[in-house]
Amino acid sequence: MERLGKNIQDKYIYYQNQAQAGTLSEADSEKASQELKKMDDQMKARQKQLDQDYFDLRTRKETDIKTKIEEFCKEFNKDYDYNYIVSYEQGLFFYKDTAYNITKELIRGLNEKYKSFKKD
Repeated sequence: MERLGKNIQDKYIYYQNQAQAGTLSEADSEKASQELKKMDDQMKARQKQLDQDYFDLRTRKETDIKTKIEEFCKEFNKDYDYNYIVSYEQGLFFYKDTAYNITKELIRGLNEKYKSFKKD
């Protein structure tokens, strides 16, 4: 994106210098405006595509992590026989019974299971 932005800026300066020197005709000026607009539109389209690609990647990664945690919880629960294992979101629960809080055990188990995985 920086390279595209620099290309537009360089082209703008080039045309501006021609205009100040008086070597840019009205037709050339119109052509320059169209070229700059086209470059700007291409840059915006590229930014939009990159944003979409990032969103898709992030969504896939979050889904992958959630799936791995859910699979681990199924495996983890074979030894404990809990009816529910819920995630805790700040403000979602006003009261919780700490006697059944298995967060530490789950995190320890997840860390042990996935510590050998390489960072993606």
